[in-house]
Amino acid sequence: MISTYTICSNPLSECYPIKEMILSNLQFAEEVVVADFDSIDGTIELLNYIKNDIEINPSKYYGKLKIIKGDMKYENTEYFYAKAKNQALDACTNDWVIRIDADEIIPEWCFETVKNLGKITSKSKYAFLFKRLHFYRDYRTIKVIYNDRRGYTYMFRKSTTARHKYVVGNCDGLIRESDNTFFDDLGIPEHVTVFHYSWCRPVKVMLRRLQRIEKKMIPFNELRKKQYPESYKTVMVNDWFNIDLSLSEKELKNKIFDMTNTSPYNGKHPLLMEKIISDRETTNNQNINENNINENNINENNKNKEQIKRIILEEYRNVLKRDPDPDGLINYIKEIENGLSVKKLHDILITSDEYINKFKNPTVKFIKNKKSEEYNNINYKNIYQCNNQDVYQNTCQGVYQGVYQDVWLNGKCIKKGVKECEKRYNIIKSVVNKYKRPFTLLDIGANIGYFSIRIAEEFPSSCIVAIEPNYSQDIIDGIIENELKNVVVLRKPLNASIIKTLSTCEHFDVTLFLSTLHNINTKNNENNSMEKILSNILQLGDINIVEFATEKQALGDSYQEGIKIINDYKLKYPQIGLINSHLDKSLKRPIYLMEQYKKELKYSRYGKQYPADVSIICDNNKKVFISNHKHEVRDWIQGINLWTFISLDGIYPSRDMIANEIENLDLSECHDIRPWNLIINGNNGNNIHPIDVNDPGHPNVATKKDKEDLTNYIRGNIEYPSKW
Repeated sequence: MISTYTICSNPLSECYPIKEMILSNLQFAEEVVVADFDSIDGTIELLNYIKNDIEINPSKYYGKLKIIKGDMKYENTEYFYAKAKNQALDACTNDWVIRIDADEIIPEWCFETVKNLGKITSKSKYAFLFKRLHFYRDYRTIKVIYNDRRGYTYMFRKSTTARHKYVVGNCDGLIRESDNTFFDDLGIPEHVTVFHYSWCRPVKVMLRRLQRIEKKMIPFNELRKKQYPESYKTVMVNDWFNIDLSLSEKELKNKIFDMTNTSPYNGKHPLLMEKIISDRETTNNQNINENNINENNINENNKNKEQIKRIILEEYRNVLKRDPDPDGLINYIKEIENGLSVKKLHDILITSDEYINKFKNPTVKFIKNKKSEEYNNINYKNIYQCNNQDVYQNTCQGVYQGVYQDVWLNGKCIKKGVKECEKRYNIIKSVVNKYKRPFTLLDIGANIGYFSIRIAEEFPSSCIVAIEPNYSQDIIDGIIENELKNVVVLRKPLNASIIKTLSTCEHFDVTLFLSTLHNINTKNNENNSMEKILSNILQLGDINIVEFATEKQALGDSYQEGIKIINDYKLKYPQIGLINSHLDKSLKRPIYLMEQYKKELKYSRYGKQYPADVSIICDNNKKVFISNHKHEVRDWIQGINLWTFISLDGIYPSRDMIANEIENLDLSECHDIRPWNLIINGNNGNNIHPIDVNDPGHPNVATKKDKEDLTNYIRGNIEYPSKW
């Protein structure tokens, strides 16, 4: 019987394949232990999703995944990592255990061999060393760093009293506690190989980690050089702390990677990694080198159509991961013939709606220069408390120059985006200005949060709910740096079904749907058509501010459907704005005001068809709800249901923030504090509001045990309580 154990802290923000690692381990181990320490990047939600969702976690895996909340505060020290790994190890219950990191995968062709090793009962066998493929720079290159086997111990008997003494770099310091000796005599299974992917992540992610965390490797590496002078090889150049992160990915790779002792890898990768590799792997540099094509080659004497076509194909495949449509290809061939540079073409593609909404571009997160060196040393656990304004400014002014929206900080724009934001905001403000009461505004596809942040700043008593699957951390950064207390951030990607479900249980006074329709459309699915999505959007509340994209570059294969919808809806609703396109200066994007007042809630909670029996009465001055079965009228509380927040992958306020606030609730008037009976509308210490206050339908007041169950559930310490 086998247990695997892993520790993690914000692995998603570090681009570690933790989901793939877990799904791999579930297929050969009887128990998979993951200990999380202070993650705030969605890791806890991902772990719970893997554990509970039947589509990803088939029934034969139920009970295998054990999630542990680390009981130590995260620190960047070798001793913390050792203690953390020992905590995960202690949670393992089987005879054989495998220590595996969040950046490592055991491939499917090794599963049977590993299972058989777990059946060994002979006491003479107590530890194994697995082979390791260390991918370096990219997924097609491997490198030998050094041969110190203590860094690669993977499988051993728990009965050996093994403990981690220290953890630095690639060394786990795994010893036998009984005699304080390292595992020196290890068997090496011939057919077990571990794929290590840490050093082929986006290079700026690796550098950010090195510059912030792994300075502690320096003295350790100096010691290792003396101990193992023949086998020790540096991973990267010695001056990585002084590297300018504003360089391009290609320039950084050429500058920092030491390609000695490397060899090409032409073998296969684990199936679970194929999508990640396909998304990240870039053939642009190889193709350009092989064909000796670069921007300098495109001069007056060498502008033939085939060469231009190859470059356009490479740019599309590299940036958008697809081939250009015929019209787009013809258009850009003409543009390049007329003087458009390859760099300009690249800039057009990476600032397109398709790119910005299709891909999570991690480079927007990186620091451009040393001005924010302080930020590089900030622990992730402190990210919500960070108030260094230089961080936010430098982050949004970083190496990703194609910022889509303006960056707003302390009442002013500090960086212009490619999209015209000020004019759009003035249109939105003219609509919401009519409210003389707090309102709830939903910003769908919020990008880096320009509109959410500005509205929250000017209307502090209202609640802004921002939904953004790709740039949610940028919104959080903006909330913190602008010291806002009335914004809620959800990360769930939307489709027609989710929007429909949301419309049955929530009521928004205003919904922003700006140039987003074409980005959440799913092809070949009638139930998720543009028409269906827009119809469901209009059921979310009262006032909908909708902007349509009009360009072929944005609409792609949905161009005809998109234009038809515009022609249909412009006859029904007033146009309140017309904004220049950032993709085609000859075109404009229309903005419509679609009012469709909603008078009731159908269901009481997200995803459950429990009748709400609630009527809504509101105008610009007041908003109340009537509980028809209780015959009572109450003031409406702006915000959203906490259960909706959880269901739609809410990430701000953080779970700890929410739990801390629930712990401070006065229970004397609260009757039912299960999550669907609480409203959340931000983070200022008073943003969790019970619905069932002095409720005659619930004569029993909530208990301390009820509060404890709820806070533990919010923090991910317990499963969904059966008594709920």
